Order: sequence, then C-alpha cells, then structure tokens
Amino acid sequence: RVLNGGNQVEIYQLAKPGEKIKVRSKYIDIYQKDGRSGTLVFLITETLYKNEKDELLLKAIQTRIIR
Repeated sequence: RVLNGGNQVEIYQLAKPGEKIKVRSKYIDIYQKDGRSGTLVFLITETLYKNEKDELLLKAIQTRIIR
C-alpha cells in the first residue's frame, strides 16, 4: 500500500499564458521506520517547476509512505 504522508508547496511566481514549463523531480530522502503494522518506507520527492528563462515558479515536496 502507498499512503500520502503530506505535501508542501511553495509558489514563487505564476506562469504566463503560452509559456512552456519544465518539470524535474528527484528523490531527496528514502528511509524506513518500524510501525505497529510492520516496516514503513518513506519516500520524499521534490518537484521543481521552471519557466523558459529557468526561473523557479513552484517547488513541491511530497512524502509517500509504503507499508
């Protein structure tokens, strides 16, 4: 099972109409903990959204929990 452990979003600026957006995601942390129901694996992913000028528009961090 995969559970949503939370989302964090930081908005820096809005995209303009017709502007192309680049999106890049990467894992920033992977760790495990022992829970009551067994081992839990936490995946922390960071996704950056940038415009054509390589200016940061939005940063999203998502935590997924696998049990």
